[in-house]
Amino acid sequence: MQKKELIIISVILILTLFRVTAQNSVNTLSVDTKTYTFYEQKEWKKLIETGKESLKNGIDFYYLQYRMGIAYYELKKYRKAIPFFENIVNKTPEDLVSAEYLYYSYLFSGMYEDARIYGNTLPPDIQKKLDIYHEELIVNSIGAEFKYYLIDDYEAEIEEGDTLDQKILNNLWFSDLNLTSFIKKNITLFQGFSYLNGRNRVFIPEFSDTLFYENLRQFQYYISVNRHISEGTDFKVAFHYINTKLEALNPDSTQNPGQGQGGNQSRYFYTDKLSGYVGFIKYSKSISCFDVKATATVSYFDKIVGTQYIPSIGAIWYPFGNTNLYVGGEVKYIIAGNVPDYNPGFIYKSNIGARLFKSVWIEPFMLYGESRNLTDEDAFVVYNSSNTINYLYGVNLNTSLSKNKLFLYFSWQKYSMTNIYYLNTDKNFTDFNISTLLGGIRLNF
Repeated sequence: MQKKELIIISVILILTLFRVTAQNSVNTLSVDTKTYTFYEQKEWKKLIETGKESLKNGIDFYYLQYRMGIAYYELKKYRKAIPFFENIVNKTPEDLVSAEYLYYSYLFSGMYEDARIYGNTLPPDIQKKLDIYHEELIVNSIGAEFKYYLIDDYEAEIEEGDTLDQKILNNLWFSDLNLTSFIKKNITLFQGFSYLNGRNRVFIPEFSDTLFYENLRQFQYYISVNRHISEGTDFKVAFHYINTKLEALNPDSTQNPGQGQGGNQSRYFYTDKLSGYVGFIKYSKSISCFDVKATATVSYFDKIVGTQYIPSIGAIWYPFGNTNLYVGGEVKYIIAGNVPDYNPGFIYKSNIGARLFKSVWIEPFMLYGESRNLTDEDAFVVYNSSNTINYLYGVNLNTSLSKNKLFLYFSWQKYSMTNIYYLNTDKNFTDFNISTLLGGIRLNF
């Protein structure tokens, strides 16, 4: 009796296992047939819908991964396509078609470091086919920028007998040369050499009862090292050094030229040399359709404001999984010493990017919050001024030419500032605006 029961139970178990296996085979076959039909008919949305349901039910196989990757790619949802092509090339690295799709998915989704590093792992003939083949170079790209400042006249109105103590920005010009080098397969070195030239109108009763001019020359050196840790993950450190020279011209020096040692004193009321420093670190990661980051900045430019600490967090959202549209936001918090008439705190920055044409993007942006000596763009941009920034806004226009070898970009920016001056020893505040026009070019080798 026991043997019969054991035989019956065994038969039931075998039949049940056979039925489950047959059912799974039918489901897998059904999904394979259905998704292949959608693939042939280019019904990408239906293919993705069927694939999602199949994966949810535990049905997964090579061609399903491949077809879903293709479907997302054809819909230009490149960030959605990346995990599927990654799964394929990890299991079958000899699949060079999927490798090409993965490279372009990185590239078209804005994950440029991933595209560069992965592209350099492909066979030389594929690199050449994808136009990413190059010999080892000392410099991999070179760029230049030129900026002109348009400044409101905010000189205080005075009457006869008034004493004015004020410095007014008169005109400024900025130029920059930058170099990018891939010193290792996962390390990028960026260097920028900048020069700012201008002149200020100055009223300082200590030196003169009338207006005199102050020449401004500023040299800047910026260096950053970015290490690509893993897929979508980077760590960057940067340092920015600024050397400023101010020369206050004595307007009477030509009428009463000094002789000997007194000649140097009569030519300038004063000459100052100032140095500023910025240290910066950033951790960033791509998660699905988001890029998130956390940064920390420490800077010192002058004795008045002293050392500032600026931690921040930010994110960029690519709602369609590509660079056709993206929305970014960042929150900074400025920590400074107890400085009179300076109330730093939270700084809010936002930007929206949209593709106008195939190779043209527009990016409006704004920044709101009180700050002095503010740093931005990974500490590459420095607003070092004794005036307080209240807010700024502007728009960038970027275009790529010659198969992404040549980039041209333009930027218009306007920011509101507050100047502090003394009239008859009384402290006063006046608001004014500065507009900047910037043009830049970058060539990739």
